Amino acid sequence: MVFFAAILPQFIDQQKSNVTAQLLLMGAIFAIVALISDGTYGLLAGTVRQWLSGDVKRLIFMRLTGGIVMIGLGFFTILAAVLA
Repeated sequence: MVFFAAILPQFIDQQKSNVTAQLLLMGAIFAIVALISDGTYGLLAGTVRQWLSGDVKRLIFMRLTGGIVMIGLGFFTILAAVLA
């Protein structure tokens, strides 16, 4: 809602007729692009999930990588608190 209220009106030409139709058209274009984008991300995530879960070695690697990232983020958080 904030996007539609703050950003979208800047692209509306008030000199042309039917401002409401312009807003509806731009809102529809945004919704279609968002649907295509989100759908693509969803399909890609499903494909990657199947690929990752297909091999035990990949699952172990993902768990180790996730654990190392979490430990690293914890160290950075502690370091930021100490230096602040």
